[in-house]
Amino acid sequence: MRLSDFEPEVLSFQVDYPFANWLWDRAGQVWERLAAAFPGIEVTVAAPGNIGGVHDRFEFAVEIKKAFLLLHRPVADEVESFGRVCRAFVESVATTLDIQQLDRVGHRVAFTRSYPTLPDATRDLSNLNLVTVPTSANFGLKDPKTWSLEYAATQRGQSTGTTVRIKSDERKVELKPPPSMGEVPPQEWKTPRIAVDCDFFTCAPLLKSQFDANAWVTSAGRVMRRDIKRFLGDA
Repeated sequence: MRLSDFEPEVLSFQVDYPFANWLWDRAGQVWERLAAAFPGIEVTVAAPGNIGGVHDRFEFAVEIKKAFLLLHRPVADEVESFGRVCRAFVESVATTLDIQQLDRVGHRVAFTRSYPTLPDATRDLSNLNLVTVPTSANFGLKDPKTWSLEYAATQRGQSTGTTVRIKSDERKVELKPPPSMGEVPPQEWKTPRIAVDCDFFTCAPLLKSQFDANAWVTSAGRVMRRDIKRFLGDA
């Protein structure tokens, strides 16, 4: 199985910090800085302890003890420039809220590969021999085609750690129109897939003044994309 067979699904970046009580008083200032850094951003949540917004395929949130951003369905040039976006984001938040310490920093990448059926996805994942599922009846379930698989591995060092998750499942999307649209029936879509998810994170607090989000995210992203291949037999 090759990583190039998968589509990038999401990039995420999150910083955890000590209780930032300034957010209660400076929520408007945080939003002004984000709006300046990301022109066109639209607010989705506006509360003293929680600010959220979207811009194109970006999703932002700033809370009392953490801030994060997501980029959905990234393309190649956006993957390479994601570190610069993260730097602008964390600088906007940290400067306004006077954040001096970062308790945890995390960068996550996720990929998916669609399949015609769930058994097809489960078979390909099983062929990696990361986990063994008997083909006979188990736990009173006689049909082996109903199995989905999930594999997770976590490793922690002194400064950084990584969690890798690989699973077969069906992604469900439901559309439930409001009662006023009674002529439109509810709809549901199911997409069998293999999902690969990798989270690279710090294991110890660090000073904000010594943290370069662009360099850290860019390096972490390259390491994850390189080493995920080993779990897929693509090394």
